[in-house]
Amino acid sequence: IVRFRTPIKEPEELAYLFICIAAGLGFGANQTLITVTSVILILLFMMMFKIFRKSSIEKNMFISLELNIGTMKNKQNLLNKINKIILNEVDNFDLRRFDAKEDNIEATYMISVKKIDSIENLMANLRKSFPGISVTYIDQNQIPSI
Repeated sequence: IVRFRTPIKEPEELAYLFICIAAGLGFGANQTLITVTSVILILLFMMMFKIFRKSSIEKNMFISLELNIGTMKNKQNLLNKINKIILNEVDNFDLRRFDAKEDNIEATYMISVKKIDSIENLMANLRKSFPGISVTYIDQNQIPSI
């Protein structure tokens, strides 16, 4: 029905666009009372949904770890040790990439946290357990799409 050249990034934006289209069709068909009532009810429902949804915000981000294992004494089960540390601090995580080289390992995780303090605790625990580890956080929600 409508063609946009810019991508619609949020489902909420798409819902507002469809509400506008429906309101235009309703007013065009001289159904003023039912259109105004429906739009107001839908917008109130969306507002309530947004208010209650905000109370449980989860932050999704990527964490990239790089560790030089050349000087480490115990090189066994490093991935399991890293996973246990991450599991203690975040709500949910998923290993997305793991590279093992001769003296270096790199891992990228997708993590979900509800509190920003969890990120600081995770970084402190990783650095305590693995001195020299490089930790990079990437907020995937703010990356612009092309």
